[in-house]
Amino acid sequence: MLVFSKLQALGDEVVAEVEGLERSPSAGTWHKVFSSSWQRPPDWLHIELFVHIWATQHQQPVGELLEEWAAGYRRCGGDPGPRFTPSTPVPAAVRRRHLPRGPVLLGGVAVVAVVAASIAFWPEGKGSTEGPEKKVHSSAPVSGVPSAAAGPKGPLLLTTSWPTIANCDGATSVAMPVGGDPLSAFLRDDQDFRVPVAAKGGGTWGSGHLYLTLSAKPGKTLIIEDIRPASRYPKKIDPPAWVATVQGGCGDTYGRVFDFNLDKPDLIDRGVVGQRYDGDPPAPTNPLGPGFTVSATDPAMVRVDVQACKGNYEWSLLVNYSYDGQKFSEPIGPFRTMSVAGKGTVGYQPDQSTGRLTKDTKPGPAPTAAVGCPAPAVG
Repeated sequence: MLVFSKLQALGDEVVAEVEGLERSPSAGTWHKVFSSSWQRPPDWLHIELFVHIWATQHQQPVGELLEEWAAGYRRCGGDPGPRFTPSTPVPAAVRRRHLPRGPVLLGGVAVVAVVAASIAFWPEGKGSTEGPEKKVHSSAPVSGVPSAAAGPKGPLLLTTSWPTIANCDGATSVAMPVGGDPLSAFLRDDQDFRVPVAAKGGGTWGSGHLYLTLSAKPGKTLIIEDIRPASRYPKKIDPPAWVATVQGGCGDTYGRVFDFNLDKPDLIDRGVVGQRYDGDPPAPTNPLGPGFTVSATDPAMVRVDVQACKGNYEWSLLVNYSYDGQKFSEPIGPFRTMSVAGKGTVGYQPDQSTGRLTKDTKPGPAPTAAVGCPAPAVG
């Protein structure tokens, strides 16, 4: 799993190799690099640094990889600069045709370049961001033979994005447990504060959105058998110290969506929702099981919409999949979702004139209802 908090330190080890870049981006900026909410391609220097990180972790030569990624970046309408000259010039009209309505898909070049180069982020070895092998036990049995392996030993390649929705998200709000950093520590002009809040132990307030990009090591095709909660019931946690709300929203977006209601708890496959626009890659339509396959050249992205209204939870998921007759299970998480304030919980609301939260924003009462939840009855 690609963990953005690890990329900053890994980038600092090789940043001297990238001309024009003095330091590795923050975890929040790394998340934005691989987000699908760009209106234009992200900074090429950040993409180049990521390729150097990958090559170093895998002890591979970086030259050809950079050429592949530069070609993918150029196909998305970007210009990696004169050091990466295309063998065949790409007409401007063609570049424009690759730009979807609104944001550039690909979180910059993450998906296109990975597919084009048929490479993985880091499946194993010193570059693995998973740490020691970790078993996740679920009271909901996995059908078939028990898992042969879990985590980085399996052939599944998995990246996640949490907690905001791609393209347009003016609604997802966040909360921080007692003992976490204050809101002011996350308010910077160069990042969406909600992403680092979630990365530093916080969670969503009410609803949140988890993107899973499922791929495989080169030459392998996997069957995604199912996606399910890692345990029958999510872990209950204490009320948050503070809640920060935002304003706005853009309605439904296109994609394969699962609804995860933590209060019940219940995970439901909604299928493909939303309207597809020119430039949007097709969402996977097959039900989970034998017809739902992924490979290095044919990855799949799904979104899990998570909701809580009656409690505060810590939760994880399992992706159960098979390859060559063997069963595997990949843990995802943990994540946090909160919806019930305590006596000491305070709330931060954006300025009515600017719609923004700043370091000068004063705390007030906690919100009476979490995002996506009904307002409390009056009287």
